[in-house]
Amino acid sequence: TGPLPVQNTVPPAPLPVQGSAPPPPVWPAGNAAQPVALRPSKKIRIWPIVTAIALCLVLALGITAAVGINTYRRIVSQVDTAVAAEDYAAVVELYDQNPWLGKVRDEAEQPYSNGMLLLEQGKYEDGAAMLAPLGDYKDAPKAAAYAKAIIAEDPYEQYLEFKKLGNYRDSIERLTQTKQKIFREAKGLIGQGEFAKAKTYLMGLPDGYPQRLDYLNLIDEWGDAKTSPAYMRIFAEDCTALGVDIPPQVGSDCLIYF
Repeated sequence: TGPLPVQNTVPPAPLPVQGSAPPPPVWPAGNAAQPVALRPSKKIRIWPIVTAIALCLVLALGITAAVGINTYRRIVSQVDTAVAAEDYAAVVELYDQNPWLGKVRDEAEQPYSNGMLLLEQGKYEDGAAMLAPLGDYKDAPKAAAYAKAIIAEDPYEQYLEFKKLGNYRDSIERLTQTKQKIFREAKGLIGQGEFAKAKTYLMGLPDGYPQRLDYLNLIDEWGDAKTSPAYMRIFAEDCTALGVDIPPQVGSDCLIYF
């Protein structure tokens, strides 16, 4: 008998020590089954939100504790009613009597009400200055433009501004009045010999405005009138027919010639 063959055997893995965690699995490089490491999730910090809410609650509780809950509700209700009715005088008075309203209401509400009250009192320049910084709050931009249109010295500028405002407040009625004012101003400008400015005024009026075309034709005639005394005489006669003063450009010599 010969020697027994030696068998290739793998020694058994050592048993885990009691109380210790098993070693993590080792994955071969490039193995698709290897899990991808998860990104750590961002923690949402809620303390700024909680702080803001807490401050609002503290402020509200402090005000209600100072004035009383029933008084607080009554005054806030009065402001809501006055705002809905556009009773700006009442809103301004309530804010003046209760300064704490500025801490619990919209911060633009008080200056807006002050500006609109100034418009109602005819203080258009002060009202426009109060409303202009409020941006797009309610109708503040239109209200400021309305006030500026009223105090504009040039009737043509007034006309253009009211035309932009459409049916805001009484802009249509004021636009009609401004048209008449522009027309009278244009006639005066023709009599003063300021034909270019008069034409600008007349061109801004609607096409169907009464006698608009007649005065535009008269201005166009001035170009021919300057060429000869005969045309100048026609121009002077048309001025008289349309109720316009004969412009100084016609000259005293030409008037004597006529």
